[in-house]
Amino acid sequence: MAGAGGTGAMRGGGQAAQEPRARFTWRLGLTVFQRVVALGLLALGIVQWGYVMGAVDIGPAPFLELRPPVRNAIAVLAAADLVAAIGLWFCAAWGAAFWFIIAMTRTALHTAFAEVHGAQPVEVGIEVALLAVFLVLQVLSRREARAEEKASRQRRRQTQSAAPPVAGEPAAGR
Repeated sequence: MAGAGGTGAMRGGGQAAQEPRARFTWRLGLTVFQRVVALGLLALGIVQWGYVMGAVDIGPAPFLELRPPVRNAIAVLAAADLVAAIGLWFCAAWGAAFWFIIAMTRTALHTAFAEVHGAQPVEVGIEVALLAVFLVLQVLSRREARAEEKASRQRRRQTQSAAPPVAGEPAAGR
């Protein structure tokens, strides 16, 4: 739009200058995905802490009546989920790494140690699916960044070769 000085887009019958449209990028998709997962981990951590404190009834028994290994796993994962949520929200590499460790821990607890922690095939499936989507988005995002970097280098080379010769330097090809 036109500024206070009246320059810029024409008014009346002319076409207004169009704002460039935001385009979807894999990096944007990865960022949105990480933030959605972060919100899920935040909610999960809060609900788990509610269970630990006795405010929420989500388990087979009150928290203090569970076996010590189960109580320990719930408390540790409740805290870890909150930390991973912060890291994922800020798209920090440590957040993704922390989430990966938590997801693998939770998967191991509900598969290899199912007799102690209980089998949770749906939860394990969701964890594995989310990790798979994250890895695919990460690969696509990195490819996109490399392609953009390559295109940027090519544009720089073209502008450098098309630039007029600097005074005092011999002109190439003349």
